[in-house]
Amino acid sequence: MKKIGIILVVTLLITLCVQHEIRYPHEKEIFTTSSTCSKCHDRLTDVDGNDVSIYSDWQQTVHSNAAVDPYFLAKLSSEIAEFPELKNKIEAECAVCHMPLASAQAKFDGIKLTVSEGLNKNYSYYNFAVEGVSCTICHQIENKDLGEESSFSGNYSLDFELKNLTGKFTDPSSLYGQN
Repeated sequence: MKKIGIILVVTLLITLCVQHEIRYPHEKEIFTTSSTCSKCHDRLTDVDGNDVSIYSDWQQTVHSNAAVDPYFLAKLSSEIAEFPELKNKIEAECAVCHMPLASAQAKFDGIKLTVSEGLNKNYSYYNFAVEGVSCTICHQIENKDLGEESSFSGNYSLDFELKNLTGKFTDPSSLYGQN
């Protein structure tokens, strides 16, 4: 009976994940927000009832808060105060790492994003910007020159086909139903 219950729960989770439609704010979207990932990677518990969700863990990290971290914003302000003539350049450079979804999407769209633009709630990249370092940015980094100086400071290669997200397992669907 327990095995049937587990199979039903797994089937329900798979159905919810597969049926979830991803919606994007741009013409050619290369990312999705963490809320899409949370459909399958949240509310997971171990046998003792402890939350072991990747999504819950991520929400509390510096990665999740990279764009809105008070220390980052204070340091950014001090850099701009010292070099006001370089404001847009400084903000665009910081956005690459602190708002990577928005920065990469904007670059893909032919725009150079600044932090001020990303934090503007009326700007079309806002939802991507406040994600900080989110799921799909890391899971779309290609294994090209990683660790080489050429890949530092946000110069990593991205796989822009959402179906090619990287991770530990080559075929995660084969794991469904395994204990």
